[in-house]
Amino acid sequence: MATNTAQGNIDGLWAALQAEAPAVPKGKPSPRQLEMLRAHKSRVKEFLAALSPEQRSALAEKNKISKPAKAERIAKGLNKKARSGGQAPVSEHPRLLPKSEPVRLGWDDQSHFFDQVVWFYSHRNRSKAQEQEDVSLLGGIDRRVFSNLFEQNEGLRVSPLLDMSGRNLMRWDFLGDFVAPSSENFFQAAKCLHEVDAKFIMNELSPLQAAEYGQCRMGLTDKQREDLIKMGADPDDFLWVESGATNNGLKLSPAWLRGQGGKLPRRSDWEEVKPFVMLHIVRQKFRFNPDSDSIPAKTTKTLLSLPSIPLLVEHTANDITWADGKTGKGSNMLGKAITQALLELSGKVPVAPMTAPLAKLRSPNSELVEYSQPSITKPLNPQRVCDPEVDYLCVLDFEATCNNGQTPKPQEIIEFPTLLVNTRTGKVEKEFHLYIKPDVHPTLSDFCTELTGITQVTVDSGVSLEEALQSIQTWLDESNLLPHTAKVDKGHGSFSFLFLTCGDWDLSQCLPRQLGWHNKDVPYVFAQWINVKTAFYKLYRVKPTGMTSMLRMLGMGLEGRHHSGIDDCRNIARICSRMLEDGWNPKQTSQKNGGAKYSS
Repeated sequence: MATNTAQGNIDGLWAALQAEAPAVPKGKPSPRQLEMLRAHKSRVKEFLAALSPEQRSALAEKNKISKPAKAERIAKGLNKKARSGGQAPVSEHPRLLPKSEPVRLGWDDQSHFFDQVVWFYSHRNRSKAQEQEDVSLLGGIDRRVFSNLFEQNEGLRVSPLLDMSGRNLMRWDFLGDFVAPSSENFFQAAKCLHEVDAKFIMNELSPLQAAEYGQCRMGLTDKQREDLIKMGADPDDFLWVESGATNNGLKLSPAWLRGQGGKLPRRSDWEEVKPFVMLHIVRQKFRFNPDSDSIPAKTTKTLLSLPSIPLLVEHTANDITWADGKTGKGSNMLGKAITQALLELSGKVPVAPMTAPLAKLRSPNSELVEYSQPSITKPLNPQRVCDPEVDYLCVLDFEATCNNGQTPKPQEIIEFPTLLVNTRTGKVEKEFHLYIKPDVHPTLSDFCTELTGITQVTVDSGVSLEEALQSIQTWLDESNLLPHTAKVDKGHGSFSFLFLTCGDWDLSQCLPRQLGWHNKDVPYVFAQWINVKTAFYKLYRVKPTGMTSMLRMLGMGLEGRHHSGIDDCRNIARICSRMLEDGWNPKQTSQKNGGAKYSS
């Protein structure tokens, strides 16, 4: 009887353990899901290890446990590559973690300690991982509601916003009488210089259309243009675009655009007031209504019930003003506004005045959040069991003429460094380094000198690009190097090589365009190369953004000056050395037709 009772307790404990198992994601799990799955697997192991062989056998027979539980199998290996490599794929996105010290949002002088960061972007979709995190960690919120484009079924009202002088910062008094589907409609209407545009946005457009219209990315039909003219728009204040034309990054069909020069006519003070307009709108959006069962109301109620308000971050590379630019370089002003509104609703802070200094509001979000790049301890996809197929890598990193906000045409190479890396030892054996005198735009901009450290005196004493190309060919010949695609006779002391760059720009755009400007061919030795970012991803299954992110993920610091060509080559060579140590087999990733001419 005692044995049956003991077995009954074991069955009950087992059932409870299975009931608390995390939901198994259909796709690749988030880092948080992976952590939860592994923690549950550990508890299962501890439970089974504490049982006697007889108890484990009885439990297995009763529950038909012939294989590990599904959650345990998932935690062991999330896909075939992870199982074969013995490690789960590393997330290619930085983790967003709260700072360990109090931080200022910028709306007032208050400092806040946040113990959680919640990021959002889409108004339509959220991943299964995000949905489960919303339920399990945040008590049932829906993060899609934080997007300005989220449509509220019951609509949204926004009251006037008066400054110290009594001026309505929402600009149009009639907006207070409207019920709009989203905060985006109000925001775009408030920026309009002309009343006709504001009314068109409020009466006729969906949230997404409102955003596109306000950013002059919405193509108008003949009828819409006629309707706007009837409402009072100036007939001359429209621009006709042909098929395939682009405006603000959007490819358009034949259509009318509102406003000349690719911009909707907007109020002159917009840049100064828009952060406060946004804060005012989200205050109205998230105001607490205990009688409402809308998604925003439920989300607000849930967030206000938490021990502390999380820091909200709009997380996307597409926006560095309202979002964080993905890496923290963006200002995240929308996330800061929502967080401030929720803090005010919670009663933890007083209502902030509309007098905050813009410089603080526009500061990078990395001042508020730790953007933790994934670290790599070993490769997920070892590629070789013998010597590499390529004997040498020629690490190349051009520096070229540049100007802040406007790219010279053509961009001309001003620094030409190359390092010779032995793929068997990972060591740098030789260096090639020349400065080049530009001929189309011979005077460097101050921006270019500040970025690269290359002075006008340096390039004035440099060689021509033609001389540099002749010199690099001589350097290759003296090193007995032949392109990897050529037939290499190792009996006569020749070796194969491939150029290696950080990105494809150097050899797919910079060199071909500069030579094409002078109607010259690209030497065939530059026709194939390795993009180290592509190779890095294939080896480690994590997508880097650039050289510095690869260094961070490998636990290496930057040596020398970033955007110095020779220093960048040396840092890239360090990355290659580590990759070779981790089993990388260098192979061509990119190519151009070496004999073709490239026009300007």
